[in-house]
Amino acid sequence: MAEYLGINRSSTHRLLVTLERHGYVAQDPNTDKYQLGMRVFEAGAVVLNQMSFRAAARPHIEYLARETGEVVHLAVENGNQCVYIDKVEGIQHIPMGSQLGWRRPLYCTGIGKALLANLPDQRIEQYLRDTKLLPLTPQTITDTNALRAELMRIRATGIAYDSEEIELGLSCVAAVVRGTNGQLVGAISVAGPTTRVNEEEVKRIKQLVLGAAELVSSGLVTACTQPKHL
Repeated sequence: MAEYLGINRSSTHRLLVTLERHGYVAQDPNTDKYQLGMRVFEAGAVVLNQMSFRAAARPHIEYLARETGEVVHLAVENGNQCVYIDKVEGIQHIPMGSQLGWRRPLYCTGIGKALLANLPDQRIEQYLRDTKLLPLTPQTITDTNALRAELMRIRATGIAYDSEEIELGLSCVAAVVRGTNGQLVGAISVAGPTTRVNEEEVKRIKQLVLGAAELVSSGLVTACTQPKHL
C-alpha cells in the first residue's frame, strides 16, 4: 500500500489505524492483512439507496415540473443538512442556484423541514439543541419552540411549506418519500416565485406533490418486495 500510494510505511500505518478505528478497514488477526470494513459497506448501501430513490422518482418529478411549470427538487438528509440529488426545471422556472450535491439547512427550506419533521424524535431534539437558527430572511423561523410546533404540523399534515424563509420572493411545497417499513428515504419539493406559488396555487401544488411522493414510495416498496428471478 505504501508503494502504491507513494508514501512511507509509517504514514501508511497511521492511515490504516485511523481507518480501522472508524470501521472502514479491518485487520485479520490470523494473517495481519487488511480488508474493507463494514462502514464501507454501509456507505455503499446509502449511495445505492439514493440511486434507487432517484431513479424511482425521476418520472414523477418530471411530471410535477410539467404540471406546475416550476422547479422540482429531490433531496435526502445527510449530516443534519438537506442534500439535493436531482432537479427538474419547469417551463416557468426562475434562475435558481440549486444543483446536484447542493447542501442547505434543514430548518429554513420546505424540503428540509419535511425531512427534519420526519426524523426520530431524539434526532429532532438533538438538532434543535445543536443548531443555531440564523435569520436568513425576515421570514425565517428562528425560535426553537416555533420550529418544533411547525415540525409537528408537518408530521400531522404530511406537507411542508417554505414561504420566503431562505430567500425573499421564493416559496415551495414539499412532502417526504418513505420506503419499506415506512422509513424516511427523502423528499420532493416544488419551488417557484411567491407571486406564482401563492395561496390559491399552493392548494393544487400540494395535492400534486403528495400524489407524487406517494407514487414514489409505492414504487420503492414494490421494488424491494417483488421476487427476484434468476
